[in-house]
Amino acid sequence: MSLVNEDDPRLVDVSRGYEKMQKQKQLLDDYYRGLGCETERVLWETWATKDFYYDSIAQVRVERWCRGRVVLLGDAGLVLGIFRLRCLNDR
Repeated sequence: MSLVNEDDPRLVDVSRGYEKMQKQKQLLDDYYRGLGCETERVLWETWATKDFYYDSIAQVRVERWCRGRVVLLGDAGLVLGIFRLRCLNDR
C-alpha cells in the first residue's frame, strides 16, 4: 500500500513513535476505508493487532544531480522501492 499526500498535516503528526499507534491506524483507516477488495479485512486486522509497524518514506526531487564536485550516487541518486513502482505507473 502506498499513501502519497504532501498536504495532510496528520502524516507528520503520526510519523514516529509507538505511542502514536492509534493515530497511525486511524490515518490508514481514513485513507483506505471503502476501497473494496481486501481493504476492509486488512483494516480490521490492523485495528485488531498489537504488533503493528508504521513508517514513512519521502522523495526529494532536485533539478540537478551534481554541483561542482558533489554528485548523488547509488541510493542517494536512485528512485527506489515504492517510488519506482509509482514512476512506472505514471507513464
